[in-house]
Amino acid sequence: MPFGGHNIRNCVSEIKLRHGKQADFIVSRQVQWSRDRGNDEEIAFWNAVLTDLHRTASPH
Repeated sequence: MPFGGHNIRNCVSEIKLRHGKQADFIVSRQVQWSRDRGNDEEIAFWNAVLTDLHRTASPH
């Protein structure tokens, strides 16, 4: 994959800071736009961001 966990975590952190509670909506929208374009690498990246976003939002 052309991206690593570090890039994903950075993206999640930045999105959470910028968009707060809207972060899930923003990333879900990115996933859909990537699917609409048919860009498999972009889809994989935004799905990984969404997964990490949900993981970091879960209480430990």
